[in-house]
Amino acid sequence: IARGGVPSARIAAYKVCDDKECTSEDILAGFDDAIADGVDLISVSLGLDIPVYFYEDSVAIGAFHAAEKGVLVMQSAGNSGTTGFQFVSSVAPWILTVAASTTDRLFVDKVVLGNGWKTLTGLSVNSFSLNRTKVPLVYGLQATSYCNEADARACHGHCLNKTLVKNKIVLCDEMDGVDAAYDAGALGVITKYDLDDVSFVVPLPGITLSSKDYDLVISYFNSTKEPKAEIYRSETIKDKFAPIVASFSSRGPNAFVPDILKARIGLITQVLSLFCLFLVY
Repeated sequence: IARGGVPSARIAAYKVCDDKECTSEDILAGFDDAIADGVDLISVSLGLDIPVYFYEDSVAIGAFHAAEKGVLVMQSAGNSGTTGFQFVSSVAPWILTVAASTTDRLFVDKVVLGNGWKTLTGLSVNSFSLNRTKVPLVYGLQATSYCNEADARACHGHCLNKTLVKNKIVLCDEMDGVDAAYDAGALGVITKYDLDDVSFVVPLPGITLSSKDYDLVISYFNSTKEPKAEIYRSETIKDKFAPIVASFSSRGPNAFVPDILKARIGLITQVLSLFCLFLVY
């Protein structure tokens, strides 16, 4: 049984977004409902890409109403990383802005190309094993007949042909390919992602590689008559550089109230109390 810092606490969840957007009306309605229900703390993991004035920010407005009722609001700093200064999007003084930081462990995975020709290390939370079986590779570009080249390489949407990926490991240029490969019934997936401090949970044998290592896989695929690979189950290793601010987390300073430090605290990015996979037939 996994317990948090306050095991007697109860969680109330409010849906303010659909698959496409989070409207201001829905965000403010969520705040109103939470305040009316008597919650003690509101955690908001959404926001804008850039900071805006308080009266234009629905989260800041909702959080102000919460603060008037004595409810603390915590909001994520943003995911702009180090792309520029003053990109922290949560700037209101009455919000506790939270950055992301690393923990002292990394979830790493390995993929072996061919008969031991090359072993590459990447990141993923992969609880599956191929049982020492080498599986044929197929590139997303060759696994479709009805998508343009860019979408096919990335395995976007429903580009993958279920017949062409069956019992194979799919190579996808973007992270979207993980879900697409799973939906298409592939046996595994290899994709690329250049952040080296984030491991994503995958629903099938899968691994994310740096662009450099991913290009090695593509080169192997293009130069081999019958390319095969095996993806291992993830393992945990010590991260000797932790804790540091995660590479994707937005930095300060505060663009609108420079005297107030943003972000104030950091929460670790990879806490796994329990991971379950549910299969519905």
